[in-house]
Amino acid sequence: MLDSDFPVVAGEKAWAEWIVLAQERTEPVTGPVEVVDLSAGQAVSIVPDVATLVLRWRSGTPDWDRWLRPVRAVKLPPDTTLEIRGTGAERTLVAHGRAAHAGVGLSRGRNALVALAVAVHGHLPACGASDLLEYTFAAGRDSGGRGLGLPGPDPLWGPIDTNFGVVKHEANGWFGLHVNLRSPPALWGDALRAQLDAHAQAFAARRGAHFLSGGKFGYEPFVVPTDAPLVQRLLAAYARGTGRPGKPVVSGGGTYARRMANAIAFGMWFREDGVYPGHNSDERMPIRSLERGMHVLAETLGDLATSPPIAQPLGSASAPP
Repeated sequence: MLDSDFPVVAGEKAWAEWIVLAQERTEPVTGPVEVVDLSAGQAVSIVPDVATLVLRWRSGTPDWDRWLRPVRAVKLPPDTTLEIRGTGAERTLVAHGRAAHAGVGLSRGRNALVALAVAVHGHLPACGASDLLEYTFAAGRDSGGRGLGLPGPDPLWGPIDTNFGVVKHEANGWFGLHVNLRSPPALWGDALRAQLDAHAQAFAARRGAHFLSGGKFGYEPFVVPTDAPLVQRLLAAYARGTGRPGKPVVSGGGTYARRMANAIAFGMWFREDGVYPGHNSDERMPIRSLERGMHVLAETLGDLATSPPIAQPLGSASAPP
């Protein structure tokens, strides 16, 4: 499957979409401003490059200059900016970041929702939208999941990739926060959900917020033994095609290899080229890497096409034909 990395992908992390719903508060709004709307992101698996917060002055003559002064003074995360628009009683705060794939390019992204949460931290009245922004500030700034109380990186599988990807109005009128997590075999599914739900409820109790949480947690990790016959054959072909040895890698992105019998992800991205540029507006591949990849594929196809079939290509992970 040419939908991932070289040298060969022996594991794909589990995928989850965790949703936190914030109920609107019943107590009266205090302070000079109120939240009208909050939105960010287009898809949970993409780092949001824009996040928007609409505020309204509640009564009297607006004094936006004074209210916004500390917001403008906040030091934002690197490579993010804050734009303030509007006249009269309303102001729109727009945080800008950089989109990236949450599975294989997370470090390249600059999360606009996180930037917005940093900008307004401690300045908004208590409400459903501000509860989610404060939770994003507390838990979403670490893309490795440690802000959510999750374990640190696994030696082979790496961190639990965490993307606070979308905030929007839900059908029931509540605000919803959608978080994408990609995790190793040691923590996924119901066990991961239980830890996340407990973390959110503990935060809500401290803040006086009202959270409901749930989501999709059934997308299991795909694991292939590193000593499987097909893995070793592909590594040998990679070494012949590039002139150097390689080791199996793990990917946060999911491929169709997990849906097919005896399949595995193999190329075309070389990790030494830097952060994976796929699924972005500037998706591209260097010509030299395309040529190297062709040499690897020529070695691989020549080997597999002229050799007897491999018995149990993925070892104990092989699926029946």
